[in-house]
Amino acid sequence: HFDEEKFDKIYKLIGSISNNVNQIAVRVNSTDKIYAEDIVNIKEGQDKIWQLLNSLQSKLLRLKR
Repeated sequence: HFDEEKFDKIYKLIGSISNNVNQIAVRVNSTDKIYAEDIVNIKEGQDKIWQLLNSLQSKLLRLKR
């Protein structure tokens, strides 16, 4: 049994981070300002993605045995 829901979450998180990075890049290019909150939001999104990927990896390794 494979959990497609986790892949959907990862896909959505990556899209969200991508949008955030693009918005930040536009703002930085026009204002020369970047905010700590922007970086925190990106890091939180990355952490969520890593947690989901680690969970999937653990499950895959258990299936391999």
